[in-house]
Amino acid sequence: MRLYINMRSEFRRIVGLYIFLLCAGTLSAQTAISPYSIFGNGERESGKFANQIGMGGISAGLRDPMQINFTQPASYSKLKYTTIDIGGFYQETQLTDANQSVNSGNGGFNYLAFGFPLMDGWALVAGINPYTKIGYDVTATTSFDFADADLQYIGTGGFDRAFLGTSFEIFKGLSVGVNGSYFFGTAERSTTVLMENNNFYSTTKEESLGATGFAWDAGIQYVTRLSSDTLKELVLGATYVPQTRIGGTLNDLYYTFTYSPSTGARQYKDTVYARENEDADVLFNSNYALGFTYGKRHKQLIQYAWSFGADYQFLSRGELNEGSEVRGRYTNGMRIGVGGQFIPYYAFDLDRGSYFSQVDYRFGAFYEDTGLNVNDEAITDRGFTLGFGMPVGRRTTSPNDVKLATLNIGMVFGQRGVRDNGNIEETYARFVVGLTLNDKWFTQFRYR
Repeated sequence: MRLYINMRSEFRRIVGLYIFLLCAGTLSAQTAISPYSIFGNGERESGKFANQIGMGGISAGLRDPMQINFTQPASYSKLKYTTIDIGGFYQETQLTDANQSVNSGNGGFNYLAFGFPLMDGWALVAGINPYTKIGYDVTATTSFDFADADLQYIGTGGFDRAFLGTSFEIFKGLSVGVNGSYFFGTAERSTTVLMENNNFYSTTKEESLGATGFAWDAGIQYVTRLSSDTLKELVLGATYVPQTRIGGTLNDLYYTFTYSPSTGARQYKDTVYARENEDADVLFNSNYALGFTYGKRHKQLIQYAWSFGADYQFLSRGELNEGSEVRGRYTNGMRIGVGGQFIPYYAFDLDRGSYFSQVDYRFGAFYEDTGLNVNDEAITDRGFTLGFGMPVGRRTTSPNDVKLATLNIGMVFGQRGVRDNGNIEETYARFVVGLTLNDKWFTQFRYR
């Protein structure tokens, strides 16, 4: 039997507790994200929610009536209930080069989205999530003919996205969808050369780049059956994200100072140059994805009892070399993800089941060529994923009065980069925890 609790009061408690924990995690989040966020416009967030992350990050063919799939807007038309998705993350990373290994951790807000089915085959979704993140603090040493020096690279900030999307089932089995997005944020970076001989000036370059702008992306899905079994479905999907260029302003300050290695004291000398409110742009590359999901529904369940799928995504990262603020060298990249899920009670038609037999178990794997080249080495990202969809509440007094709550946990265990040629290898474990709330809104009751 599923776990039944009084959802009228529990809904408010669950939402309130989760938002409190999420805000607490955001306020205490560390800024160290990845040394690789020094390149481009920072670390690109996947936009995937906790349930997708547990399935290898697949999305193009994913079509769930109870979960929001923001990276495939065509899936909105399948939403059955008013849906709220909120999530946060925590990541532990081990950074290793040829000489040493250090650990870092960071966490905070990941996504917030609202989905509203307006009628059968038509839905509206809105939300907010980070798009790129910058967080690094890297120190290196170098030698000049006249003195040795320490190099310090520090960066914080990034760009967020607020979105509004809709999807229509234009005829049976075929759905199209589109998102409109507003990007906003600021990237703060500084580069410092500390001369160990205080007879020479040290230098710092501080940069602040703020930008805002609009963009769109679109998707299409087609649902068909490969057999006479009406409960089995094949979903084919594709998405397209065009190149996006948002306008902003750049503030630059380059100054000199003397530095005492023994005390750390600085004495500022002169401003080399300064730029204020100079026009600049931020460039996000285009990409497209193709994918499928094949699964079987259960007569007592509106979502899949079991399913599996795969995605291929082409990343036009070479476009990043065209930006006015170029960092790093990029070529085109790609990502392949595979994943699946099953709910034992329904997948195996069990006569009796415990709570754990009604948990949605998810699994997957992925490989990504990021397109970034550092010291003539291609930076790749690969790993495997696990996930759980845990029902934490249900209240159904009639077919038109449904309240559900699901705790989604997605885990990624991966490795990015290599420690060859002076590069850094990242071994990481990322945990995304999301809460999905489903409710039947806009229902007129004749009797109470």
